[in-house]
Amino acid sequence: MPLFGAFVAERYWGRFKTIQMSISVAVIGHVILVISAIPIVIVHPNIAMPCFIIGILIMGVGVGGFKANISPLIAEQCKLGRLDILCKR
Repeated sequence: MPLFGAFVAERYWGRFKTIQMSISVAVIGHVILVISAIPIVIVHPNIAMPCFIIGILIMGVGVGGFKANISPLIAEQCKLGRLDILCKR
């Protein structure tokens, strides 16, 4: 998924919009995971397990898009100069 996230950022949306959309997708995945753990849902394994799997898959898509684009964003914040030793590691 990070490769797909990097491709979308480079080709279509840009880094910032891809990060925003990926975080939105990951939040939806988190909400679905919480829904799968509600006591009313968890007592029915035929409902809880598919809900859990769908939440994990959606969260994986969101985190994949986020992970590929946040590292270069943080690396851009490192300025050469007094912190030169830290940036070269």
